[in-house]
Amino acid sequence: MSLAILFLLLPVLLIFPKFETVLILLWAVAWGALPLCLNTWHRSIETEHSEAATAMFTFTAQVAIAIGSSLGGAIVDHFGLRANFWMSALIVILSAFYLATHRKAE
Repeated sequence: MSLAILFLLLPVLLIFPKFETVLILLWAVAWGALPLCLNTWHRSIETEHSEAATAMFTFTAQVAIAIGSSLGGAIVDHFGLRANFWMSALIVILSAFYLATHRKAE
């Protein structure tokens, strides 16, 4: 959820460069932790075919980065930086909602 909060604050504070810099640094920390957390979670779920699961995770992450970069660039080109932040916040919130509602009971 920290990513969603940051993405919601970024377009609002775009006129304050110092706050924007701090938010981008916080975003970098959250984004940097995301692959590690997802990979750890993914490995804890799949124990029997760990190597195949790791390869699939890497493939999925690379495809997601490529698609996100392409769509993000198109959004910035056509609608501006603020729209990209709002769209990013929406995607993160929808992803968190999906994970919360489709979580298996442990």
